[in-house]
Amino acid sequence: MNKKEEKIYLEKFKDQYPDFPKGNIRVPNPKENAPDFLIDDIVFGVEVTEVFKKCFPNQTCKQLIEQERQIVINIARNKCLSAFVPGVSAFIFFNNNKLNKSDRNAVGEKLSNIIKNNIPEIKTLLTIENDLPSQISSIMLYRPKEDCNHHWSTVPVGWLDENLIKILQNALDSKEEKLISKYLKKCSTCWLLITSHGWKPSSFLEASKETINHKYSSSFDKAFYFEGYTERLIELKLIKNA
Repeated sequence: MNKKEEKIYLEKFKDQYPDFPKGNIRVPNPKENAPDFLIDDIVFGVEVTEVFKKCFPNQTCKQLIEQERQIVINIARNKCLSAFVPGVSAFIFFNNNKLNKSDRNAVGEKLSNIIKNNIPEIKTLLTIENDLPSQISSIMLYRPKEDCNHHWSTVPVGWLDENLIKILQNALDSKEEKLISKYLKKCSTCWLLITSHGWKPSSFLEASKETINHKYSSSFDKAFYFEGYTERLIELKLIKNA
């Protein structure tokens, strides 16, 4: 998650939480070893982190698979833009066949050629299922009007995880050492904002009642979970570490 995305989540947090501290928000220099955001300089800090579904042993994490697919789409889309291919909405359905870094350019090249050679008529939906790269099961193309822009995307498919207790506790634990050794030297109070995107299979997360009511162990003064799927802001119940 880049700084721009972190700031978006921080602003959503600020809008929803009435007791968010007032003051100027500053992004510290990386050399400061401070939380992601400082409020009123060094008095108050907010660290922002993102969570994903659990990655099982011997399996590629879902967010890495999503990133690789998006890279391929970007390669193909850029090739079509460079070739001045008419704008089209493209929905690419990937399958479970492995997509490696070494496949990026070849799959992107083939995908761009397929779309370039199959531009549909205006307001006509076209489905392509043959002669595709082995990692793609089908492509749907649509042109709403003559001068439309290129809008390309994967189609997110996955299940919803509701028991997030381990995921949230792991997020708290992963920041514990930095909080004690670095962050509290820069600010007297530090909160943790845990986020999930919510619109990709790797982050199809919706906190259950058990997740919300669970008591988490942490040294942070407060911790929150902002759920991208529902846009809920949940304050976690904390038991302060000794």
